[in-house]
Amino acid sequence: MNIYEYSNEAMDKVLADGRVKVEEDERRACYVEAQKLLVQDLPMVPLSEMMIATPYYSYVKGHPLDENTIDKAGYKEYTYVSLDK
Repeated sequence: MNIYEYSNEAMDKVLADGRVKVEEDERRACYVEAQKLLVQDLPMVPLSEMMIATPYYSYVKGHPLDENTIDKAGYKEYTYVSLDK
């Protein structure tokens, strides 16, 4: 997934080369080069993913994604969560 739309022809080539190398040393050299290119190109390397917990039971009320709470709570705020059992 390339959500930042990073594009570099040299990176594309070195990654493609690394995928087809059989010898570990040759593959390693390709990925070392890829890391060098990243250091030159990017001010940061995003190494995270967003996870959202979504309830599956109708008795969970007030979840940040609940239609009645979505305007009140942040996406990881559980102040309004309750169980209606």
